[in-house]
Amino acid sequence: MPYGEAFRKHRKFVHSTITKRAITTFQPVQTKNARALALNLLENKNRHEMFFNMFATSVITGILYGHQVVSEDDEYMKLMDHQSMIAVNLGQPGGALLDILPFLQYLPAWFPGTGPAIRAREWRPMFRRVYDYPYEQVEKKMAEGVAGDSILARVLAKFSTRNSVPEEEIEYVKLATGAMYRAAVETTWSTIAVLFMTMILYPECQKRAQEEIDRVIGSERLPEFEDKDSLPYTTALVHEVLRWHPVIPLAIPHRSVQDDVYKGMFIPKGTTILANVMGMALDEKTYKNPSVFNPSRFLPKPNGDDEPLFGSAFGFGRRICPGRHFALNSLWILTATILATLDLSAGRDENGNLAPPPLEFNHTVSRQGCSFFIVKPTDGLLFD
Repeated sequence: MPYGEAFRKHRKFVHSTITKRAITTFQPVQTKNARALALNLLENKNRHEMFFNMFATSVITGILYGHQVVSEDDEYMKLMDHQSMIAVNLGQPGGALLDILPFLQYLPAWFPGTGPAIRAREWRPMFRRVYDYPYEQVEKKMAEGVAGDSILARVLAKFSTRNSVPEEEIEYVKLATGAMYRAAVETTWSTIAVLFMTMILYPECQKRAQEEIDRVIGSERLPEFEDKDSLPYTTALVHEVLRWHPVIPLAIPHRSVQDDVYKGMFIPKGTTILANVMGMALDEKTYKNPSVFNPSRFLPKPNGDDEPLFGSAFGFGRRICPGRHFALNSLWILTATILATLDLSAGRDENGNLAPPPLEFNHTVSRQGCSFFIVKPTDGLLFD
């Protein structure tokens, strides 16, 4: 969306709903879903990708729409599967000839280079559904008196006190909540996959975090958000997951709003710009041995290296991810819960040897990496 009045209205809406103070009210939803993921992994060891997806989807639909995902057949899961399909098939922003020559969208289908425009028109109804369906469902549940508390339900409650609501206002609420929904699911899913991969590849880090959790919390209860300040290594581990392999390695594409020059290179107005987030994460001037997964780098001296947290994983400037604090909370409670309840280790090959997962990713705007692993309950802890 170009910078302007509509952009400011969308950002204002999002910022007002997920402020640092407001996100504390979402913690019960995040905690509930983290525990559900751990339990699902215990009972269904070979379906981790689907359960990652369920967690990522259910957390955001819970706070946005008051909807709890309980199965892979859930309509909200299907919506995001469709979005992922569209993203994969349309390719990287700025990567199609249509992005360079927009007039191609008006040419007949037989003309070379018009394929992306044709697919965009075909998939538009599917794309719109991620904005329209949740709004319609919350509106319906509110009319029936069965809607749970959610961001959208609160907005609709305010709408109901007015004589009329302009269609333009309804549209921007749909787009703003839908954008939050779309942005949260795939990035969260991908980050969970990286978390599990690192715990398998770096078992010493997993063990150290588990020892911290056992020492602080014990085995009589599960982690809560109130434990966060007492678990500095676990928190540092979360930040290192975000730095070690950023799930959006080239950031969300930006566009230059005016002619510019950078280090002698002329950048025309309207240029699509991809920021090298991965390069920043592996900058040797900032991080010691950056390719190594090392949560201690973020701990204060003398127990750590006191290196700066990697904030670029959430973007930059006025387009920085407004949900970053919510996302960090989701990842933290998930990490603490998984490490308190499960041991993660590599699977075995046909010869019975441990076979750590390869560092391979599928690239769209974000990248999806998945690992295979064995889970088992840690000693002395049962689920209610």
